[in-house]
Amino acid sequence: DTMAPLPGGIGDGEGGGPASTAGERTAQAFWSCAQKEGFTAFADALTFCGLRDEMSRLSGPGLTIIAPTNEAFGQMAESARADQRVVRQLLLGHMCSGASSLDDLKTKNCAVAVAGQTHAVYDEGENTYVGTGRFGRTDLAFEGGYIHEVTSVLMVLSLVRDSHSEQVWKKSLQPSPILSAIGGVSSTGSEYEVHGCLLHAATGQLVPEALRGHVRAIKPFNEEQRLPFTEITVLTKPPSLAKRRGVGQVDGSNRYRLLFSIWNTSSLSYISWQHMATPLVVRNSFHMLPIEEKNYRRTQYARARGRPGAPDGGDGVLSSVPESEAACAFNMDMDT
Repeated sequence: DTMAPLPGGIGDGEGGGPASTAGERTAQAFWSCAQKEGFTAFADALTFCGLRDEMSRLSGPGLTIIAPTNEAFGQMAESARADQRVVRQLLLGHMCSGASSLDDLKTKNCAVAVAGQTHAVYDEGENTYVGTGRFGRTDLAFEGGYIHEVTSVLMVLSLVRDSHSEQVWKKSLQPSPILSAIGGVSSTGSEYEVHGCLLHAATGQLVPEALRGHVRAIKPFNEEQRLPFTEITVLTKPPSLAKRRGVGQVDGSNRYRLLFSIWNTSSLSYISWQHMATPLVVRNSFHMLPIEEKNYRRTQYARARGRPGAPDGGDGVLSSVPESEAACAFNMDMDT
Protein backbone atom coordinates (compact mmCIF):
# COMPACT_ATOMS: atom_id res chain seq x y z
CA ASP A 1 0.00 0.00 0.00
CA THR A 2 1.22 3.50 -0.71
CA MET A 3 1.24 5.69 2.37
CA ALA A 4 -0.19 9.20 2.38
CA PRO A 5 2.30 11.94 3.25
CA LEU A 6 2.33 13.21 6.81
CA PRO A 7 -0.23 15.92 7.48
CA GLY A 8 1.31 19.36 7.92
CA GLY A 9 1.06 21.36 11.11
CA ILE A 10 0.91 18.37 13.47
CA GLY A 11 2.11 19.34 16.90
CA ASP A 12 1.70 23.06 16.20
CA GLY A 13 0.31 25.29 18.89
CA GLU A 14 -3.30 26.46 19.02
CA GLY A 15 -4.48 27.83 15.70
CA GLY A 16 -1.50 26.42 13.83
CA GLY A 17 0.99 28.84 15.39
CA PRO A 18 4.43 27.85 16.61
CA ALA A 19 4.56 25.06 19.19
CA SER A 20 4.72 26.56 22.67
CA THR A 21 4.55 23.83 25.31
CA ALA A 22 7.20 21.14 25.75
CA GLY A 23 4.63 18.54 24.68
CA GLU A 24 3.83 20.42 21.48
CA ARG A 25 7.51 20.88 20.65
CA THR A 26 8.22 17.19 21.26
CA ALA A 27 5.22 16.10 19.17
CA GLN A 28 6.32 18.38 16.33
CA ALA A 29 9.91 17.10 16.52
CA PHE A 30 8.68 13.49 16.53
CA TRP A 31 6.62 13.99 13.36
CA SER A 32 9.57 15.56 11.55
CA CYS A 33 11.84 12.70 12.64
CA ALA A 34 9.27 10.03 11.66
CA GLN A 35 8.94 11.58 8.20
CA LYS A 36 12.69 11.91 7.72
CA GLU A 37 13.40 8.34 8.86
CA GLY A 38 10.63 6.78 6.79
CA PHE A 39 8.11 5.63 9.45
CA THR A 40 5.16 6.61 7.28
CA ALA A 41 2.98 3.61 8.20
CA PHE A 42 3.32 4.38 11.93
CA ALA A 43 2.48 8.05 11.33
CA ASP A 44 -0.50 7.20 9.14
CA ALA A 45 -1.75 4.77 11.79
CA LEU A 46 -1.54 7.50 14.47
CA THR A 47 -3.62 9.78 12.24
CA PHE A 48 -6.13 7.03 11.36
CA CYS A 49 -6.94 6.09 14.98
CA GLY A 50 -7.04 9.66 16.34
CA LEU A 51 -3.90 9.48 18.47
CA ARG A 52 -2.30 12.18 16.33
CA ASP A 53 -4.52 14.72 18.14
CA GLU A 54 -3.30 13.49 21.53
CA MET A 55 0.43 13.58 20.75
CA SER A 56 1.06 16.92 22.49
CA ARG A 57 -0.53 15.64 25.71
CA LEU A 58 1.28 12.29 25.55
CA SER A 59 4.60 13.99 24.76
CA GLY A 60 4.69 16.29 27.81
CA PRO A 61 7.19 14.22 29.85
CA GLY A 62 9.14 13.26 26.71
CA LEU A 63 8.41 10.42 24.31
CA THR A 64 9.97 7.12 23.31
CA ILE A 65 8.48 5.44 20.26
CA ILE A 66 9.10 1.78 19.41
CA ALA A 67 8.27 2.03 15.73
CA PRO A 68 7.65 -0.99 13.50
CA THR A 69 8.92 -0.66 9.93
CA ASN A 70 6.48 0.01 7.10
CA GLU A 71 7.02 -3.61 6.02
CA ALA A 72 6.09 -4.87 9.50
CA PHE A 73 2.85 -2.87 9.44
CA GLY A 74 2.15 -4.21 5.96
CA GLN A 75 2.12 -7.75 7.37
CA MET A 76 -0.77 -6.94 9.71
CA ALA A 77 -4.11 -8.33 8.56
CA GLU A 78 -6.25 -5.89 6.59
CA SER A 79 -9.06 -6.35 9.13
CA ALA A 80 -6.77 -5.20 11.95
CA ARG A 81 -5.41 -2.18 10.04
CA ALA A 82 -8.94 -1.06 9.16
CA ASP A 83 -10.20 -1.11 12.78
CA GLN A 84 -9.56 2.17 14.64
CA ARG A 85 -9.98 0.57 18.07
CA VAL A 86 -7.46 -2.19 17.29
CA VAL A 87 -4.95 0.25 15.77
CA ARG A 88 -5.20 2.61 18.75
CA GLN A 89 -4.70 -0.26 21.19
CA LEU A 90 -1.73 -1.50 19.17
CA LEU A 91 -0.01 1.90 19.00
CA LEU A 92 -0.45 2.62 22.72
CA GLY A 93 1.59 -0.54 23.28
CA HIS A 94 4.46 0.97 21.23
CA MET A 95 4.60 4.42 22.91
CA CYS A 96 6.49 5.05 26.16
CA SER A 97 6.47 8.12 28.37
CA GLY A 98 9.83 9.88 28.86
CA ALA A 99 12.90 10.08 26.62
CA SER A 100 14.81 6.77 26.80
CA SER A 101 17.86 5.93 24.71
CA LEU A 102 18.64 2.28 24.02
CA ASP A 103 21.20 2.37 26.86
CA ASP A 104 18.48 3.72 29.19
CA LEU A 105 16.15 0.87 28.21
CA LYS A 106 18.91 -1.70 28.69
CA THR A 107 19.71 -0.27 32.13
CA LYS A 108 16.05 -0.61 33.16
CA ASN A 109 15.74 -4.00 31.39
CA CYS A 110 12.37 -2.89 30.06
CA ALA A 111 10.20 -0.39 28.22
CA VAL A 112 6.85 0.50 29.84
CA ALA A 113 4.18 1.50 27.32
CA VAL A 114 1.64 4.21 28.13
CA ALA A 115 -1.12 1.56 28.08
CA GLY A 116 0.61 -0.17 31.01
CA GLN A 117 2.27 -3.09 29.23
CA THR A 118 5.89 -3.78 30.20
CA HIS A 119 8.14 -5.10 27.42
CA ALA A 120 11.36 -6.77 28.57
CA VAL A 121 14.53 -5.45 26.89
CA TYR A 122 17.08 -8.24 26.48
CA ASP A 123 19.97 -9.49 24.34
CA GLU A 124 19.83 -12.75 22.44
CA GLY A 125 22.85 -13.64 20.34
CA GLU A 126 24.04 -10.48 18.61
CA ASN A 127 20.62 -8.82 18.66
CA THR A 128 18.71 -6.77 21.22
CA TYR A 129 14.99 -7.38 21.65
CA VAL A 130 12.05 -5.54 23.19
CA GLY A 131 9.07 -7.75 24.01
CA THR A 132 8.38 -9.86 20.91
CA GLY A 133 10.31 -7.51 18.58
CA ARG A 134 13.93 -7.17 17.47
CA PHE A 135 15.50 -3.72 17.36
CA GLY A 136 16.70 -2.40 14.00
CA ARG A 137 17.92 1.21 13.90
CA THR A 138 17.98 2.73 17.39
CA ASP A 139 18.54 6.12 19.06
CA LEU A 140 16.94 8.14 16.26
CA ALA A 141 16.84 11.29 18.39
CA PHE A 142 14.48 14.27 18.23
CA GLU A 143 13.84 17.10 20.68
CA GLY A 144 12.30 15.43 23.74
CA GLY A 145 12.63 11.82 22.72
CA TYR A 146 13.78 8.88 20.63
CA ILE A 147 12.48 6.53 17.95
CA HIS A 148 13.71 2.92 18.11
CA GLU A 149 12.89 0.78 15.08
CA VAL A 150 11.61 -2.79 15.42
CA THR A 151 11.41 -5.26 12.55
CA SER A 152 8.00 -6.66 13.57
CA VAL A 153 4.89 -5.31 15.27
CA LEU A 154 5.08 -5.98 19.03
CA MET A 155 2.47 -8.23 20.60
CA VAL A 156 0.21 -5.95 22.62
CA LEU A 157 -2.00 -7.29 25.42
CA SER A 158 -5.01 -5.55 26.93
CA LEU A 159 -7.87 -6.60 29.18
CA VAL A 160 -11.23 -6.77 27.42
CA ARG A 161 -12.85 -7.77 30.72
CA ASP A 162 -11.49 -7.85 34.26
CA SER A 163 -12.62 -10.30 36.89
CA HIS A 164 -14.32 -8.90 39.97
CA SER A 165 -12.11 -8.15 42.96
CA GLU A 166 -13.78 -10.64 45.33
CA GLN A 167 -12.92 -14.25 44.47
CA VAL A 168 -13.15 -17.68 46.07
CA TRP A 169 -10.24 -20.06 46.63
CA LYS A 170 -10.32 -23.08 44.25
CA LYS A 171 -13.24 -21.61 42.24
CA SER A 172 -12.75 -20.20 38.73
CA LEU A 173 -12.50 -16.40 38.59
CA GLN A 174 -15.83 -14.62 38.06
CA PRO A 175 -16.43 -13.25 35.55
CA SER A 176 -13.63 -14.96 33.64
CA PRO A 177 -11.00 -12.47 32.45
CA ILE A 178 -10.82 -11.94 28.69
CA LEU A 179 -7.59 -10.76 27.09
CA SER A 180 -6.98 -9.21 23.69
CA ALA A 181 -3.68 -9.94 21.91
CA ILE A 182 -2.66 -8.11 18.73
CA GLY A 183 0.50 -8.41 16.63
CA GLY A 184 3.67 -10.20 17.64
CA VAL A 185 3.95 -12.72 14.83
CA SER A 186 7.61 -13.65 14.97
CA SER A 187 9.92 -13.37 12.01
CA THR A 188 12.23 -15.85 13.78
CA GLY A 189 9.54 -18.52 14.13
CA SER A 190 9.22 -18.17 17.90
CA GLU A 191 5.97 -19.47 19.34
CA TYR A 192 4.25 -17.69 22.20
CA GLU A 193 1.82 -18.49 24.98
CA VAL A 194 0.05 -16.14 27.38
CA HIS A 195 0.29 -17.18 31.03
CA GLY A 196 -1.73 -15.82 33.93
CA CYS A 197 0.59 -15.15 36.90
CA LEU A 198 -0.32 -14.31 40.49
CA LEU A 199 1.61 -11.71 42.50
CA HIS A 200 1.33 -10.84 46.20
CA ALA A 201 -0.14 -7.32 46.25
CA ALA A 202 2.00 -6.22 49.20
CA THR A 203 5.39 -7.43 47.95
CA GLY A 204 4.97 -7.83 44.18
CA GLN A 205 6.53 -11.29 44.51
CA LEU A 206 5.42 -14.04 42.17
CA VAL A 207 3.43 -16.82 43.87
CA PRO A 208 4.74 -20.11 42.39
CA GLU A 209 2.26 -22.69 41.07
CA ALA A 210 -0.60 -20.49 42.21
CA LEU A 211 -3.05 -20.96 39.34
CA ARG A 212 -4.63 -23.53 37.07
CA GLY A 213 -6.33 -22.91 33.72
CA HIS A 214 -3.91 -20.01 33.24
CA VAL A 215 -2.19 -20.89 29.92
CA ARG A 216 -3.39 -20.02 26.40
CA ALA A 217 -1.55 -20.64 23.13
CA ILE A 218 -1.24 -17.73 20.70
CA LYS A 219 -1.99 -18.50 17.06
CA PRO A 220 0.44 -17.01 14.51
CA PHE A 221 -2.13 -14.58 13.07
CA ASN A 222 -1.52 -10.88 12.44
CA GLU A 223 -4.93 -9.83 13.73
CA GLU A 224 -6.67 -9.46 17.08
CA GLN A 225 -7.14 -12.64 19.12
CA ARG A 226 -9.52 -12.84 22.07
CA LEU A 227 -8.29 -15.13 24.84
CA PRO A 228 -10.96 -16.06 27.42
CA PHE A 229 -9.49 -17.57 30.59
CA THR A 230 -12.67 -19.45 31.50
CA GLU A 231 -11.02 -21.96 33.85
CA ILE A 232 -8.45 -19.74 35.58
CA THR A 233 -8.52 -20.58 39.31
CA VAL A 234 -6.48 -19.59 42.37
CA LEU A 235 -5.04 -22.75 43.95
CA THR A 236 -2.81 -21.03 46.50
CA LYS A 237 -4.41 -21.11 49.93
CA PRO A 238 -4.56 -17.47 51.03
CA PRO A 239 -2.13 -16.85 53.94
CA SER A 240 -4.96 -15.41 56.05
CA LEU A 241 -6.58 -18.85 56.09
CA ALA A 242 -3.56 -20.83 57.27
CA LYS A 243 -1.88 -20.11 60.59
CA ARG A 244 1.85 -19.80 60.26
CA ARG A 245 3.77 -22.48 62.09
CA GLY A 246 4.61 -21.36 65.60
CA VAL A 247 2.53 -18.20 65.34
CA GLY A 248 -0.81 -17.87 67.07
CA GLN A 249 -2.32 -15.16 64.91
CA VAL A 250 -3.38 -15.23 61.30
CA ASP A 251 -1.52 -13.39 58.54
CA GLY A 252 -4.04 -10.99 56.91
CA SER A 253 -2.52 -10.91 53.43
CA ASN A 254 -5.04 -12.41 50.99
CA ARG A 255 -4.65 -9.69 48.36
CA TYR A 256 -3.13 -10.39 44.96
CA ARG A 257 -2.55 -8.89 41.53
CA LEU A 258 -3.14 -10.85 38.34
CA LEU A 259 -0.62 -10.45 35.56
CA PHE A 260 -0.81 -11.79 32.01
CA SER A 261 2.61 -12.53 30.52
CA ILE A 262 3.87 -13.52 27.08
CA TRP A 263 5.97 -16.68 27.33
CA ASN A 264 8.50 -17.39 24.58
CA THR A 265 8.45 -21.17 24.19
CA SER A 266 11.85 -21.10 22.42
CA SER A 267 13.86 -19.12 25.00
CA LEU A 268 11.65 -20.29 27.92
CA SER A 269 11.30 -16.76 29.26
CA TYR A 270 8.65 -14.13 29.93
CA ILE A 271 9.19 -11.23 27.55
CA SER A 272 6.21 -8.91 28.12
CA TRP A 273 3.36 -8.54 30.61
CA GLN A 274 0.22 -6.57 31.41
CA HIS A 275 -1.56 -6.22 34.79
CA MET A 276 -5.27 -6.65 35.30
CA ALA A 277 -6.38 -3.37 36.87
CA THR A 278 -8.66 -4.96 39.47
CA PRO A 279 -6.82 -6.37 42.51
CA LEU A 280 -7.95 -9.77 43.79
CA VAL A 281 -9.11 -10.54 47.31
CA VAL A 282 -9.29 -14.33 47.70
CA ARG A 283 -11.85 -15.66 50.21
CA ASN A 284 -11.94 -19.12 51.77
CA SER A 285 -15.50 -19.85 50.65
CA PHE A 286 -18.59 -18.45 48.93
CA HIS A 287 -20.06 -17.62 52.35
CA MET A 288 -17.28 -15.10 53.02
CA LEU A 289 -18.07 -13.02 49.91
CA PRO A 290 -19.81 -9.63 50.26
CA ILE A 291 -23.55 -9.75 49.59
CA GLU A 292 -23.26 -7.98 46.20
CA GLU A 293 -20.82 -10.60 44.92
CA LYS A 294 -22.99 -13.45 46.25
CA ASN A 295 -25.99 -12.01 44.42
CA TYR A 296 -23.99 -11.60 41.19
CA ARG A 297 -22.90 -15.24 41.31
CA ARG A 298 -26.40 -16.50 42.10
CA THR A 299 -27.74 -14.57 39.09
CA GLN A 300 -25.04 -16.01 36.83
CA TYR A 301 -25.70 -19.52 38.12
CA ALA A 302 -29.44 -19.15 37.49
CA ARG A 303 -28.77 -17.88 33.96
CA ALA A 304 -26.44 -20.77 33.23
CA ARG A 305 -29.02 -23.28 34.48
CA GLY A 306 -31.76 -21.64 32.44
CA ARG A 307 -29.69 -21.63 29.28
CA PRO A 308 -27.24 -24.54 29.02
CA GLY A 309 -23.81 -23.33 27.96
CA ALA A 310 -24.71 -19.68 28.51
CA PRO A 311 -21.61 -17.52 28.79
CA ASP A 312 -20.98 -15.72 32.04
CA GLY A 313 -21.96 -12.08 31.82
CA GLY A 314 -19.58 -9.15 31.89
CA ASP A 315 -20.78 -6.14 33.83
CA GLY A 316 -19.07 -3.58 31.64
CA VAL A 317 -15.49 -3.45 30.44
CA LEU A 318 -12.72 -2.42 32.79
CA SER A 319 -9.50 -1.32 31.18
CA SER A 320 -5.98 -1.75 32.41
CA VAL A 321 -4.07 1.00 34.22
CA PRO A 322 -0.43 1.88 33.80
CA GLU A 323 1.97 0.24 36.22
CA SER A 324 5.24 1.74 37.40
CA GLU A 325 8.59 0.63 36.10
CA ALA A 326 9.00 -1.32 39.33
CA ALA A 327 7.25 -4.02 37.32
CA CYS A 328 10.53 -4.49 35.46
CA ALA A 329 11.77 -6.37 38.51
CA PHE A 330 9.08 -8.94 37.71
CA ASN A 331 11.27 -10.21 34.87
CA MET A 332 13.99 -11.10 37.35
CA ASP A 333 11.49 -12.88 39.62
CA MET A 334 10.06 -14.88 36.75
CA ASP A 335 13.39 -16.17 35.49
CA THR A 336 14.78 -17.24 38.87
